[in-house]
Amino acid sequence: MRIPLSIARGGAPLSIPRMRVSRHAAATDEERNHRLVAAPKPGPCESLMGYVLRLTEANGYPTTSYILSSMHGHWYRSTYGRLDATSLHQLVGLSEADMTRMTMRPLSEPRAYIRVYGNDIPSYEVTLTQPKICPRCLDAGRCEAFWDLAQAVACPVHGVMLIDRCEKCGRPLTWTRSKVCECGCGADLRRCTVTVVDSDLCDLMSALRYFVYTDESIAELPPGMQHVKHLGLRRFCKLLWVMSGAIYQREGNSSLPKARKHYLPQLKRIGHAFADWPRGFQSFLHDLYDDGAEREGKQEHFGSCFSWLFVRLAKNDKGTGAPYAFLEEQAYRYGANHWTRGAMLRGENAQLPEGVLPRWGTAADALTILGVHPVTLRRLIGNGTVPVRLVGSTGTPRSRIIDLEWARKQRFTRFPPVMARDAARAVGVSVATLKCMKANGLYEAKHRGANNSEWAQEDVSTLVSKLSAIVPEPYIERRGIPTIGTVLTSYLASASERAEFFSVLLDSPQVVVGHKGRKFNAGHIQIRMSDANEIMRRVRRNVPIVLAQAAAKRLHCSADVITALKRAGHLKTLRQGGRIGINRMSLLRFEERYEALPLLMRRLGGCVRRAYHRLPLREIRHLRVRGSQVTSVFVDRRDVPIVQMAVLKFGFTVRCVRGRVAATK
Repeated sequence: MRIPLSIARGGAPLSIPRMRVSRHAAATDEERNHRLVAAPKPGPCESLMGYVLRLTEANGYPTTSYILSSMHGHWYRSTYGRLDATSLHQLVGLSEADMTRMTMRPLSEPRAYIRVYGNDIPSYEVTLTQPKICPRCLDAGRCEAFWDLAQAVACPVHGVMLIDRCEKCGRPLTWTRSKVCECGCGADLRRCTVTVVDSDLCDLMSALRYFVYTDESIAELPPGMQHVKHLGLRRFCKLLWVMSGAIYQREGNSSLPKARKHYLPQLKRIGHAFADWPRGFQSFLHDLYDDGAEREGKQEHFGSCFSWLFVRLAKNDKGTGAPYAFLEEQAYRYGANHWTRGAMLRGENAQLPEGVLPRWGTAADALTILGVHPVTLRRLIGNGTVPVRLVGSTGTPRSRIIDLEWARKQRFTRFPPVMARDAARAVGVSVATLKCMKANGLYEAKHRGANNSEWAQEDVSTLVSKLSAIVPEPYIERRGIPTIGTVLTSYLASASERAEFFSVLLDSPQVVVGHKGRKFNAGHIQIRMSDANEIMRRVRRNVPIVLAQAAAKRLHCSADVITALKRAGHLKTLRQGGRIGINRMSLLRFEERYEALPLLMRRLGGCVRRAYHRLPLREIRHLRVRGSQVTSVFVDRRDVPIVQMAVLKFGFTVRCVRGRVAATK
């Protein structure tokens, strides 16, 4: 019988068992019962085909077909999957534990299943005809069982991508080669260029490798992937494939290929979603579904968005319990921000996870929370008080949903509405001051009226209790101590300054010494004048406006001149706390450029009256402002030296004559 192997040139023929060439004839007992000369032991995580390849290299065979024909008894039969490792007991003396671990033929599953390291999974989850390798792991001379998985795209041990092609010849790798670390073209596979992967994809592959071996001493589950520990290899592979298909379809692709090699970009996104749990998964859902969930007019259905979770994952799932409950909870938490309870749940006994409250709901849900009449709710929706969304194209009330988060924050008053005048009288301040208290947060509007009233009796009572708590009990009037109302009136304080004064007073209640009268009134609180002055300085420390009288005093002119400067645009105005004043910055800029002629002459020692008649104003840059009664002149500070020379030239300096000031000629 002819041996199908060429003899090495110039040497003796290799010692190879004689095999039958026929495709159909089975091997004889002599051929089946022979024992290999070299019989190395398999590694703890070595695959069956990797071990066959290592046996081929150790015994000098040119291809793995010799070992495979000895295992299943037929020559040239391409059975790279569903191999039974029991026959290796006779060939290499393999132990029973190694045979059970390495065999690829399930005991009870149909032919569509393959066993990988004791895990029975569908055959499309495994790629055996085109193996993958990690060049850095090949230094140990073994092929891992983890590489046989179709979704194993990276090596988590070294953090590099797996390769399935030879870098030298460009051909796909096969199991028909004769050496573990060499391609059929003779290239060393350990010298191939590798690509480093990110940490998220590396953690995902670490979890996949953990499910293959289920042994912490061989492969550890990353700390950030503990939430998937209860899933087996089959469920985890299915989860990755189903999520990859969902991402693939959401990206606008119509056809959905079943081969796992098409979903490498999707696996990177899934790795990021699972690595930072649950924030990463929520961010993943936001990127995937926000466009359809927040769409106005026609919202995408919740069931169609998450059909991969509630239908495809649960379909044909074997086992008990709820393995994907952790994903369903996060899906409901995301859906609670966009869909109503009825849109997410179907069935009488369906319930949302504990702690999940939908943000949006129907009018019936809003009425249950608010406790108002339906007519009142329609009135609030009509005037725009209640935030609503349209999720249907018909425009009917059923297609309009209400923000329940807003409704939960509302508290409706149980008393008739209070007018602003009555509320201000109860507190003891003016209406304008009360409105400023509401603006700065001192008055907290927590209750609403059915007619959208501005003031509620509960909130007014809360403000009165807050202010009365700083007054010592019982109320005692201190003679000679002014009240807050008197102090604020003497300061000509605006409404906003009065409201800020009470805010500072609540932070320093020790300055309150008494109260005038037995009935509480915020304006009758007594405080020492020194303390009041300190509080007013704090209130007015950063006031950005200057009153007209103060500005006239600074510029040494009259108030009507200030009015003329404002009309001419030299001074800007600003509104603060209901009062219009001069912008402090514009006043400072005006002072930097101009100086009043009276102030300048006093500084230079000249006569103000003679300066108006004798100065050559045509040669000096100046600003002449005419008021209703007087006219003021402002000299440009750049021409002050010219004015000083004119004063010395004309000699109209000031001298003392009999105790009074007079001008020289």
